[in-house]
Amino acid sequence: MAGTLWPPDFPKPADVTLGRWLDRARDLGQVVQQGTGKKSDPFRYALAGKEEEWKKDPLYEFNRKFEEDRRKIYAEVGLPWPPVEGKF
Repeated sequence: MAGTLWPPDFPKPADVTLGRWLDRARDLGQVVQQGTGKKSDPFRYALAGKEEEWKKDPLYEFNRKFEEDRRKIYAEVGLPWPPVEGKF
């Protein structure tokens, strides 16, 4: 779940533990969850209320649209998502 993105100076919890923490935080309204949880559309989490702050950044919408379009293109040509490290 967290893969290599977990900070190296903190012990990494088991995937099932991290999943429970995120589910609980979502249920309490502390984080928002996007995605279907499938390999082609994994869950993505953000702190609740932060999106409004991010939308003030001029690049926010550009990056959001870029990511959305990239996912569509990968799906249309049959490439795996998420992309393989170092490819495309």
